[in-house]
Amino acid sequence: MNLGHLGMIAQVPLIVAMILQHTRPLNKFKVMKNPIALLSNDWHIVKDNIAEFNANWDEMIAVCKKYDVSDVVIGGDMFTASASQRLPVLLAVKRAIKKATAQKLYLTIANGNHDYIDEEAIEGYCHLYAGVDENLDIVDVYKVLEWEDCKFALVVMSYFPENGSFVERLKALKDDLVNQYKYDLDHVILYIHEGIVGWTGTKDEIMTSTNEKLNSFIFASDLFRKVKEANRE
Repeated sequence: MNLGHLGMIAQVPLIVAMILQHTRPLNKFKVMKNPIALLSNDWHIVKDNIAEFNANWDEMIAVCKKYDVSDVVIGGDMFTASASQRLPVLLAVKRAIKKATAQKLYLTIANGNHDYIDEEAIEGYCHLYAGVDENLDIVDVYKVLEWEDCKFALVVMSYFPENGSFVERLKALKDDLVNQYKYDLDHVILYIHEGIVGWTGTKDEIMTSTNEKLNSFIFASDLFRKVKEANRE
């Protein structure tokens, strides 16, 4: 499916991604300032790492305060175990949410694949916290985030199986962005918790693969193209 130049952020490492407001048109990526949101995912809390989870959460809050960021977007996998959650884990997440919102942070949380019992369901474990605070929003399918004087929108989408409803839901999202929200897709960043396999094979098969996307990425440089050609001879 052609998404034009729709920007994508997927599987962003924990507490490292900041959305920065552009001070020039989007076709001139030279000057940026003022982080406006912190993106984070894959917290993977379990009973045995609650202390580490709390330390990381405190670090996230500190980073937001340091850079005067008020929006936090969690893109999936707050939890680890899909089958069930222990009470200490559920309470630790609830306390963490309340701690962040008490610092005037607005949390947007999407479910990842580890946050569901049924991956095709709308509601996951994160929905247990829906309504606990006015500064918390739990994403069902997707949510569009906009900021004043910002030239782009951030769209965060919950996980759905790649071999299930994901593609159809992504198509529906694209239609909504264009027809309902009237967005130019060049001005949209899509933050998803997905992994789509473009190619699989062995270290030997990669040298003879005719997959165009694989070759344009792995063998983009002159050096690696020469290596591939030499391997064919």
